[in-house]
Amino acid sequence: MKKLLLTILILLAAVSNAQAQTQIAGASPSGLYMSSTGGVSWTPMNTGLGTYRVQAIASKGTDLYVGTENNLYKSTNNGGSWQVSSTNIPAFTSISDVLVIPWNGRIFAVSLGSGVYGSFD
Repeated sequence: MKKLLLTILILLAAVSNAQAQTQIAGASPSGLYMSSTGGVSWTPMNTGLGTYRVQAIASKGTDLYVGTENNLYKSTNNGGSWQVSSTNIPAFTSISDVLVIPWNGRIFAVSLGSGVYGSFD
């Protein structure tokens, strides 16, 4: 199990703005994990994400955003559940990066195949 978690951390890691001890790690193909113990233990947080590869993680206050190979997902309950974030992104669009603009809260999702999408949610 330690080797799997190390691999997950190498692939993608982000720290939630809510708590300094909270880390979020995405992996391919096993989804998203959260640690509230500074990385000592990890819990899956995939409800609503399916088994899509996590490619980007961002936070806006207490909201979390995840770019996957399928779309942009948002959680408003600290990763407890996820739903598609914006209807202006076509289904099955691979999101490779997510950017939160700090001064206005806008979310930008980048897709190498079809451009940049903006959202106000």
